[in-house]
Amino acid sequence: YSTANPDGSTVVENINGLSSGNYTFTITDAFGDGICCGFGNGSYTLESSEGVIASGGDFGASDVTNFCVDDTKSQALRTEPLAREDNNLFRIFPNPAERILHIDVQDATVDNIKVFSMLGMLVSEVKDGDIRSIDVSNYKTGTYFVRITSGDTTITRRFIKK
Repeated sequence: YSTANPDGSTVVENINGLSSGNYTFTITDAFGDGICCGFGNGSYTLESSEGVIASGGDFGASDVTNFCVDDTKSQALRTEPLAREDNNLFRIFPNPAERILHIDVQDATVDNIKVFSMLGMLVSEVKDGDIRSIDVSNYKTGTYFVRITSGDTTITRRFIKK
C-alpha cells in the first residue's frame, strides 16, 4: 500500500506455491505508527485456506508473525501459526463466549493480549497482571481474534461472541 492508493481501498496480494517450511510475515509502516488508529483505520489480515494466521493494524514500525507451511499432511496447502513445541500452548474457552473468555496458558506467562475484530481493528488490549480471562460481555455478537503474546511466542486464536 502507498499514498497513491485512494483512502478506504483494499490491497490484496495472493502468494501461491510456498513449499513446506517456516516463514516470517513482516508488515512495516514508514512513519512508525502502524496502519490503524492514530492516522486512519487500516488493518491487515494474513490468511490461508485454513483460516487467519495473523491480523492487526495497531503496531509501531513493524509487526512480525512467524508461520509454518505444511503440505505433507494433505493435498491442500495447510498453513498454521508457529508456537513453541505445542501449538496448543494457549487455549481459549468457552467458544462461543457470552460473558467471559477464559485463557488457559499452561505454564507460560502472558505478557499481552489483544482482541481484534474480523476487520482487524483493535477492540481491546490487556498488558498488566496475570491474564487468565477477558470480559467480552460488552462486545457485539460476531467473530473476533485474540492474539496472545508470551515472550517471543505469539499465538492468534479465533473466537465467537454470542
